[in-house]
Amino acid sequence: DLRERVQINGRSVSKSTVRSYVETIEPYVRSRASEGLSPTFFEAMTALAVETFARESVDIAVLEVGIGGEYDATNACSPAAAAVTNVTLEHTDILGDTIEEIARDKAAIAPENASLVTGVDGDAFEEIRDVAGPVVRVGEDSDTDVTVTSGARDGIEQAVEIDGSGWRIETHLPLLGAHQARNAGIAAALARQLTDATTGDIERGLRNAHWPGRFEVVERSPLVVLDGAHNPGSCAGTAATLETFEYDDLHLVFGAMADKDHAGMIDALPAAETVTTCRPDLERAETADVLATVFGADGRAGSIASAETVADAVDSAIAAADTGDAVVVCGSLFVVAEARRRWMTRHVTTRPADLESARAALRRADVTETEIERTGPSGVHRLVTARVQPEQAAFLERELRAIGGECAVSAVDVDEHDLVETVLMGTHAQFDSLSDRLEAADTGLSGLVDELREKSTSDRNAGQSGKADPDSDHPWEESTAVMGILNVTPDSFYDGGRYEATEDAVARAERLIEAGADIIDVGGESTRPGADPVPVDEEIERIVPVVEAIADSDVAVSVDTRKAAVARAALNAGADVLNDVSGLEDPEMRLVAAGHDVPVIVMHSLNTPDDP
Repeated sequence: DLRERVQINGRSVSKSTVRSYVETIEPYVRSRASEGLSPTFFEAMTALAVETFARESVDIAVLEVGIGGEYDATNACSPAAAAVTNVTLEHTDILGDTIEEIARDKAAIAPENASLVTGVDGDAFEEIRDVAGPVVRVGEDSDTDVTVTSGARDGIEQAVEIDGSGWRIETHLPLLGAHQARNAGIAAALARQLTDATTGDIERGLRNAHWPGRFEVVERSPLVVLDGAHNPGSCAGTAATLETFEYDDLHLVFGAMADKDHAGMIDALPAAETVTTCRPDLERAETADVLATVFGADGRAGSIASAETVADAVDSAIAAADTGDAVVVCGSLFVVAEARRRWMTRHVTTRPADLESARAALRRADVTETEIERTGPSGVHRLVTARVQPEQAAFLERELRAIGGECAVSAVDVDEHDLVETVLMGTHAQFDSLSDRLEAADTGLSGLVDELREKSTSDRNAGQSGKADPDSDHPWEESTAVMGILNVTPDSFYDGGRYEATEDAVARAERLIEAGADIIDVGGESTRPGADPVPVDEEIERIVPVVEAIADSDVAVSVDTRKAAVARAALNAGADVLNDVSGLEDPEMRLVAAGHDVPVIVMHSLNTPDDP
């Protein structure tokens, strides 16, 4: 999505901001275009980012260069800190034919009043130091300014130690590979230059780092990895990280842009039992047949085939893999983006209760008012919003209307390789029929088919038996469930101090159960505005005795906490559900939830609890 290129605190820039910006710059862009001097797409996006950050008064703005540094659009800004993470042979037609030339170009982003931070070594480092002046070098060698050591890996995180002058970081990093440990060292050095962040702040921040599409493990049997490696250097990183996993045969899905060093990338990757080449839906992407020819020249693959689409290539590789094998999708972030839709679906099912709710859902998808008036009545009760490619949207619109349903497509003008919001409206029978047509046509919409089938089955079960899932033990699957709130705190805004004693809390729980509560939610820390954080040991002392006392009652027990240690203690004491108002901000919390295999209620307040 275009909007994800500009984010504040993890939230993409709003549609209205983009729309207003485009309206503002359009006269200028058109006037410059008449002179052959129209700004590039990257320049326009950089300006959008800078304007948005300035308007929102951000404390720190992070800009990533597009190509090189000296003549990059981002170099119009004066950085307070800067980093060159690595230097590889890329964009040689613009930056130069050698590592040294590219290093000099990148070093031009160095700040005036601070040291440039870099993970580069060798001749490239010497060139950077000549251009940039003071440099902080980060690496695995003991003679670096910041030394990084990566340790044991459990498949989810790797242990990382970072040693600087007078400071030391010890944490775990969810991003795998030695290169990501080095990146963590660079990030820590930059954070110390710019802020007064404590060691604990940095350790917690690194452990919460996530980067979709960068050696992202999406399946285990077989091991399936999505990695946007798109040059020889990053492909070598993929190969090195893959070596830390145990697997039998490798099945490779590969697609790349036409201007990349295909032979160098393929040479850096490990030999594969099968290779399936593909072409993402993008004009500047290389054809699958050309890439297959390059793999043939490399001569190490067991078998080589080309696929019509990225989705087809991924399906083929997974079908060929045994449970002990590995499947790696790489070569381009555009390839990874298309492959990722298999696991990260964007199909949202809603049940608008009335016409106005249906119209609101259509407006969120940017459907025109004319279409909203025409299709709105069909959206009451059954509505599925999907993000698909324009040709897929046209197919859905044609097929669903042919069987009596309705379909409304966003009026936003997008390129053929972008995604467009599409709202499907119909009966169970119509959705079943649409699913059959989608499967028969092989449209690459398997995720949507699964969503429609699952929704239809779930609704039918609910209609026949009153339960969405007959095998579920969760009270909210049977019918609307009532949660009784039990605050064992002295300062909660509603009932602080009333049930602070364990015997009072247990008595209150019994009254809630008698009144019909299906879930008892036990909380030991107030999240009202201005509330003081409660130490872990004190919160455990408040919660655990109550959980133990009511765990055998005929209700589900939920623990309301933002701390992983408290959650673990409560779950061990008999709690059934984890309720976290901070959106799993504690980096241990996701591991606790997975380890106990419990339902999780995820809420999110940007600055909990100080200023929700």
